[in-house]
Amino acid sequence: MPVRAKSINWTREELILALSLYFEIGNAGPTNRRVIELARLFQQLGFSRDEHGRVAARTEDSVAMKLGNFRHLDPSHPKVGLNKSTTKDEVVWNEFAGKRDQLALAVADLLAGTVTPLGPQPVLARRVALEAYNTYDMYPAVASASIRTRDEAELVNRYAEYLRNQGHDVDGRLIAGVFRVDLYDYSENTIIEAKSTLERESIRMAVGQLLDYRFSDPATSHRLAVLLPSKPPGNAIDFLGSLSIRLIYPGAESWPVDS
Repeated sequence: MPVRAKSINWTREELILALSLYFEIGNAGPTNRRVIELARLFQQLGFSRDEHGRVAARTEDSVAMKLGNFRHLDPSHPKVGLNKSTTKDEVVWNEFAGKRDQLALAVADLLAGTVTPLGPQPVLARRVALEAYNTYDMYPAVASASIRTRDEAELVNRYAEYLRNQGHDVDGRLIAGVFRVDLYDYSENTIIEAKSTLERESIRMAVGQLLDYRFSDPATSHRLAVLLPSKPPGNAIDFLGSLSIRLIYPGAESWPVDS
């Protein structure tokens, strides 16, 4: 039976997973679905132990507070968040804040069936309702992020409707208990990552997320696709094509505008 980990320091592994969640949803309270899922994942992985070797479980309040610690370290939100960050928090932040691709790989290493203190952990993926996480309040404290989230949700829902009209079975997908893909086409086993801007950084982030999702869900042979609001400039199409990642946008062959 797990014991509470209130007085036990956070491990590096826990901080990496918490930082990854922070970059996905920003600051969030203990009732947030993603916060609850991460607290349960910590219990499953068992990175923290008490002096008797018992698994020390993180509570939802503890996870939410750690997101607040990271918000305090985030230079884009000065004087916001909880100022009780630890040295370990700062070390992990400084290591990964500007290297999201390396953070994604670190998370994948932790979740992809590697040996943890509890022994080998299976990588599980399951179907979830699309509506369960395409909401508009994932970043309630950040107006610009709220707009991006809303735009991405609208884009995903529009394309999902198009695919359903074409007879495809589409929905959400939860990977390894922590990763929620934007849209999954179960008819073609395609992971679809949506971005609301055409910036190169957004496209690169989408690529990193897709590769991480596929790596963390090896039981299925996945196709990968990036969903954008319009045709991207420059050589983004060639870049994605070189990685065998399909590009989808309104007006493309994969999404005719008159459909």
